[in-house]
Amino acid sequence: MEKELLIAYSIFCDGEYFLIDKAIKQNKKVPLISVDNAITIFDDLYPNELLSLKFPPFVLYYKGNLDLLKQEIIGIVGSRKPCDY
Repeated sequence: MEKELLIAYSIFCDGEYFLIDKAIKQNKKVPLISVDNAITIFDDLYPNELLSLKFPPFVLYYKGNLDLLKQEIIGIVGSRKPCDY
């Protein structure tokens, strides 16, 4: 799969894993979008640690220095739609 198409699916589906998966399987037509600050699951720079997840993100958008991915890392998990609970 082309990197640009996977990024387009990610944008079109608002990053929702299962919607992206469905769009891929249906070969849904979406406008291609050129984005320079993204790594797809097929790129060599994609963190190996994320590949062990049950549903690894198809696309990671970044800002900053990609060389930092080669160093020891920590992760912070949060919700895009937090609730009062």
